[in-house]
Amino acid sequence: MAFVVCFAFDLVLPPAMAAFGTKRMTRHELPLPDPRDRAASNGLYLSDATRGATGPPESPDAREMTGPALDTRDRPRIWLLGGTGAVGRKVADFLPQQEVADIFTVSRGPAATGNLRHVQADLRRPGTPLHFRHGDRVVNLTEHTPPDIAAAAIRQGAVFLDSSASPGYVKALRRLAQETAGPGYLVDCVGTAPGLTNIMARHLAESTPGIRHIDIAVELGMGKHAGPAATEWFLRSLDTAYEVTLDGHRHTLRPGEMPRRFALRPGMRDRLALNFPFAEQSVLAEELSGITILSFFALDPPWVTSAAAALLRLRAGALLSRNAERLARAMLRLPAFGPETTRILVRGIGADGLEIGALRLATGDQSTATAALVAATALAAPTSTPAHGQSFTAADFLTLHQAVAILRAVSPGTQFEGTAVTMGTGVIIGACIFALTGQIAQLAGRGDELGCAGLFDALPQAEDRDHQCIRIVGLAARLSYMRLPWLRAFRDDTFPTVC
Repeated sequence: MAFVVCFAFDLVLPPAMAAFGTKRMTRHELPLPDPRDRAASNGLYLSDATRGATGPPESPDAREMTGPALDTRDRPRIWLLGGTGAVGRKVADFLPQQEVADIFTVSRGPAATGNLRHVQADLRRPGTPLHFRHGDRVVNLTEHTPPDIAAAAIRQGAVFLDSSASPGYVKALRRLAQETAGPGYLVDCVGTAPGLTNIMARHLAESTPGIRHIDIAVELGMGKHAGPAATEWFLRSLDTAYEVTLDGHRHTLRPGEMPRRFALRPGMRDRLALNFPFAEQSVLAEELSGITILSFFALDPPWVTSAAAALLRLRAGALLSRNAERLARAMLRLPAFGPETTRILVRGIGADGLEIGALRLATGDQSTATAALVAATALAAPTSTPAHGQSFTAADFLTLHQAVAILRAVSPGTQFEGTAVTMGTGVIIGACIFALTGQIAQLAGRGDELGCAGLFDALPQAEDRDHQCIRIVGLAARLSYMRLPWLRAFRDDTFPTVC
């Protein structure tokens, strides 16, 4: 009897819930703002190259791809601090010439190309003279930039955009921005991680009710070497203690202390990822009050992640961090291997520990994605100060739809998908079917073990109907996993992932 009901549950509930309020969202179906809509913060429009409802442009041109267009009478000057590296050169390529007045690269070495203006200066020396003016966009691509340069940019009315992933560095810049008087302002978390991760997390939190916990997992393919600075940063971060807020309480973590497995690729085995000190954790914790944020990092091939986890368990993080510069040089001499794909998963967890929403994105190599998003954010940020002393992120100036369109313009193979459970009258059918299933399971002596006893009685006391619907559907789906594991493939193909 129990077998028959559980079989009927797997066959009947998915289409019934789809008809009565649970919507399945597949690739490109997540409800996003129309890309022709004005960005909420600055009233600027996306350029034609980033428009398109579902797919990539037919003939993407990197130099014409970036987002919100500025008035040609008010074209900004762009400063790229550390602009002779791999990301800086791509940012310069992605900036449309008709929308910027001039581009300056700044580094201690010679110019990387003869097409741009170059200032040869050592940014690590305090007091380095850089003459900004009102409306300039100062893009910081190196953590060697001292805070006084950011302060000078803000005082002179420039927009200082930072791409750093280090929480300590970002926190110092935010504190400086609050203390500095001037018409300029700070935009941090610009790029892929952080940056795109902030945009995805904010969108998921705002569009999915009942989220209490957000996990952000980033997987970087090793088919293309990262730059020397990025490789050295990764190695130094392996011994970096950082603070996170877990269920309202502050905790100090080290990389690898809370490893988890994630379905980074739908339909494939979960992959190991290590908790890591990405800056968006602390920034999003301030913005999304009451939601726990944790960031994780993985490498592809996955055995490299497993090797890093083993080294961290052996407490080799301090040794790797102390020798980061030398190890980075050695690693960059080795041949690249693996794919060049960058994957991001942002998943939302409810109060009962069930997944109630997820966003997945796969695009090309990380440096190209970062450069495209940096260029778009630089043009999207308004010249006038939105609010004195306040700090912003890329998520304040780019929507998720715009970010995905930008990535498709430079990497046409970019894929995006989302799953979510929404509230509707399906809660009634779900509750009745689940209650019946639970009673039969109890008769079989399994009700308490499966955690379904008394669930129907608790429904009238629920304060949040959205969350109660999600809880019922999630527990029911979990029950079907335990009862009929051979039906997993069928259910996963017809029902959103909720557990």
